[in-house]
Amino acid sequence: MGKAKPLITDIDVNYHKRIVEAVQHIVALGHERIAFISGPLTLKSARTRRSAFLKCMVACGISDCFRTVIEGDHKIDGGAVAMGQLLSLPHPPTAVLTSNDLTAIGVLRAIDLAGLRVPEDISVAGFEDIELSQSTYPPLTTIRLSRDELGGRRLMPCTGQ
Repeated sequence: MGKAKPLITDIDVNYHKRIVEAVQHIVALGHERIAFISGPLTLKSARTRRSAFLKCMVACGISDCFRTVIEGDHKIDGGAVAMGQLLSLPHPPTAVLTSNDLTAIGVLRAIDLAGLRVPEDISVAGFEDIELSQSTYPPLTTIRLSRDELGGRRLMPCTGQ
């Protein structure tokens, strides 16, 4: 009997589509000064999300001077630090999209500590829809990645390629 081939997952998440949906939603709310806090750019998924954000901003006609991208670390504290940087800008964003929900939770904390309100002063959207995002105040707007869809993908045998 031969060795069983290891299993790998064949999951291709369409980050681009989800980011485009989020940006279009934010623009439809009337925002023009929009920031994106990416994950670490050493991660392919973070680079993909950042690229999708920038392309969609151009497609929506948002000027370079109204969009800001800051590299984050996918952690709550990193989100708070990044939001602090955004709030120190001469013209802070009116909306912030983050590369994941933990970053967005840190963003919510920084906005609260600055005495500002979500969504009245700044709109915030996360990415992933983790369970913890249901416990924030105010409730976090987040892009859902279907775990059922991801978990239902078939495992394919590794071919060594």
